[in-house]
Amino acid sequence: MINIFNQLDYNDDYSVEKWNQLTKDIFLKYFTSEDIYLRNKEILRSELVNYMTIYYNNHYIKLLNDIHLIFSDSIQKNQKESFELLLNNFEKVSNTDDRYLSYFISQPDVTDFTKKDFAVYYFKSIDEIIEGCYNPRFKLFYQFYKFNKNNIFEDIKNKSLGNLVTDKEFENFDLLIKDPIFNIHINQWRNIASHKDYKVSKNNIEIRYGTKKDKIKTITHDELKKITFWIRDIYASLRLAEVLIHLNYMEDIMSLDEFKNINIEQRSEATLLHIIHNLQIVGFKFESFYENNTTFELNLFIKNNNDIKESIIHSSQMFSPLACALNDDEFQKDKFTDIKINILNDKKETLASATVDIKSCLDFSNHKLSQKELIYKINFCIT
Repeated sequence: MINIFNQLDYNDDYSVEKWNQLTKDIFLKYFTSEDIYLRNKEILRSELVNYMTIYYNNHYIKLLNDIHLIFSDSIQKNQKESFELLLNNFEKVSNTDDRYLSYFISQPDVTDFTKKDFAVYYFKSIDEIIEGCYNPRFKLFYQFYKFNKNNIFEDIKNKSLGNLVTDKEFENFDLLIKDPIFNIHINQWRNIASHKDYKVSKNNIEIRYGTKKDKIKTITHDELKKITFWIRDIYASLRLAEVLIHLNYMEDIMSLDEFKNINIEQRSEATLLHIIHNLQIVGFKFESFYENNTTFELNLFIKNNNDIKESIIHSSQMFSPLACALNDDEFQKDKFTDIKINILNDKKETLASATVDIKSCLDFSNHKLSQKELIYKINFCIT
């Protein structure tokens, strides 16, 4: 497994109650009722990680709010057609998370990168984020934006990203479609990166863009970095706004007959990120994952109360979520037969462990096994 999980900051001074209050303070206002918010509270605690990407810049928070308002207003105007459009795009936009996660966890070690290496890496990131992630989500937002303006959901299947971001009716969202340094449309940045229309030198970078590639601009290496982070941040704002809309109305969308034909696959890394975040909230500090033949091992440092028995019992509650995470990922499914959780001291010595077979955990999740029966199948060991 990738050490993406190590980037989740651990703070043993922040209690569960404080985490819950923080989540409520930030996200409750985006939901139509507190009941719906509470049903999504576990997911939203992990979305805090994404929210913090844009938290320190008011422009991106405003962008998030403005995008969310467009969706909300459209749903209020025409709930039936809005839900159908969300449903028809659900699989497509959900897959963007898989692509973004793949992009994120495959980032190289940049320790020894030269300026040229960084430039090539930034252009590759620009291409991957815009084409694989931003493009599907922006097209969904564009349709809701135009409906809010003209009361018609447009058919845009024959329109390119360039057609949409340069639409003269698309106003007041410049930060979403044009970079804040040069005012170049985002589709042009995608083209520059994808077609490698750039020339990197030691002190600057020459880019070519436009329909005939007749526009030439010289930018600095630092400006390219800022462009890359702008794309990351506007995507974070766009994505989070759409996630909040989907969570708010998911039960209504799932009630539509067409939903049963949608097959959503979940990357195990995404679920594991959520599990690790919640484990850290309740007092565990993540150390590592380890693949030991057919056993998937999770290593955690002892809880901050230093109670070994309580730590191993508490952590064992994660067996079923871990089993489901592995089983729902086609690349991990059938790879493991057992799960083991190890509790470590600060010297990374094992203080206790618990092991169980994955099938029993899945049976418990599918109500084929009682909690008592599952507990009997767990092998606890305190060294």
